[in-house]
Amino acid sequence: MVLGSIAAAATTGALLAIGRRLGGVGVGLAAIGNVLVHAPGGAATATALVVGLLLHLVAVFLWTAVFVALWGALGKRDIVAALIVAIAELALSWVVARASGAGIATVVALGDRVLLALILALSLVVGMRFAFSPLRNA
Repeated sequence: MVLGSIAAAATTGALLAIGRRLGGVGVGLAAIGNVLVHAPGGAATATALVVGLLLHLVAVFLWTAVFVALWGALGKRDIVAALIVAIAELALSWVVARASGAGIATVVALGDRVLLALILALSLVVGMRFAFSPLRNA
């Protein structure tokens, strides 16, 4: 739970910063929400924004579960597991955009999506170290 929360906070913050740079704080989240909402013209409606936030949080917790499973399967190599998850997340964003015509890859440039994937990877590694930190358990 701690690990997923750290990753969710980091990536949500990154999405908000990317959206702000694109002209509206919720642009990235609304693009994610438009996969299900299908707002006209991919508009950043309130519904798309809320659905996007919920989808993003669910996805991050699922990616965290995949990371933990890979971490165990790869002999506790957290950096390798995090990079595999980041690459898979980046590829999935492209597949979703290609299949549905909506999603973050339709709005956010490749460089920003790579940055988002790296932030996910870094937050998973840092979160894993924090989750097992003796200071946290004191």
